[in-house]
Amino acid sequence: MELIVVDDTLREERISRDLARADRQILPVNLIYPPNYPEEPAILLDEFIGPADALKVLERMEKIQNNLASSRLAVNH
Repeated sequence: MELIVVDDTLREERISRDLARADRQILPVNLIYPPNYPEEPAILLDEFIGPADALKVLERMEKIQNNLASSRLAVNH
């Protein structure tokens, strides 16, 4: 996992696209990018997150990882 800090002062298209995908217009926003992004959209978190929020994201990421692993196995067989 990697923390990416973004400054949208210049209103870059790629940042605007991800904000729109997350249904947000302005920063700050917390987005978690799954390993198969952009096929799977970024996961939007509130500005302030607690342990329950973190667990939900980890569970979703686990499901995504398992689906990717299953897809790769199916393709290789």
